[in-house]
Amino acid sequence: GGTRKFNNVSYSLGGHHHFSDQWKLTTNFGLAWRAPHVYELYSNGNELGSGMFVKGDSTMHSERSYKWISSISYSNKVFSARMDGYLQWISGYIYDEPKKETITVISGVYPVFQYKQTPAFFRGMDFDFHFMPINSWDYHLIASFIRANEQTTGNYLPYIPSSRFSHDLSWLHETNSKLRLSIRHRFVAKQTRFDSNTDLIPYTPPAYHLLGFAASFECPVKYGYKLQFMIAADNILNKEYKEYTNRSRYYAHDMGSDVRCVVNWSF
Repeated sequence: GGTRKFNNVSYSLGGHHHFSDQWKLTTNFGLAWRAPHVYELYSNGNELGSGMFVKGDSTMHSERSYKWISSISYSNKVFSARMDGYLQWISGYIYDEPKKETITVISGVYPVFQYKQTPAFFRGMDFDFHFMPINSWDYHLIASFIRANEQTTGNYLPYIPSSRFSHDLSWLHETNSKLRLSIRHRFVAKQTRFDSNTDLIPYTPPAYHLLGFAASFECPVKYGYKLQFMIAADNILNKEYKEYTNRSRYYAHDMGSDVRCVVNWSF
């Protein structure tokens, strides 16, 4: 191992402007850095959680990132909307990619992944929309997309999330107690910005839709305490799907139906 020292400088410069009571603009530019983790520097063995054999690189330097992000938002009594856009240049972006070879150890055969660095360019946008036509109804939508390439070659970087959006519709009935019902839908697109040379397999998982719901009931009890009962479920149709950023997709599908029952006592 030996001793490694990492020294860097960070700064940020930003501004915030109110065009009116409804419109707001925020922008920020900054320099940040991240020293390589000891795992990224000195790994040389099995990563049992994902079924890989990982090799580090002890010569790697710190990641240095220049990021410019701007946000514009609008809000009134009925709805609110916000859009965030960003550009990010990273010198020495650290990631691991398969070496297209395997290694045999006492527990079996594993694909070999090697940590490396490359100059990278990220950009993306996030959207957040709230619609509340009346007090008892609430609609919320979140959408995001991100693009990432090597600066030198223009090749796509691996394990970058694909475009996605999620939205939910909630109904609230409130008297002395509170009853809240909501239904959720999430869509994740197929990752088409993909370089097969940086993955174990030459294709990405298909797009998928997931449905979920939640129901909660909150009531006051003696001495100002509150009791809440909640039941929530994700992937209620038990759909088979694989998330591109999950390394377990090489061996299995993602989680099926997940139902949770919760009781909270606030005192």
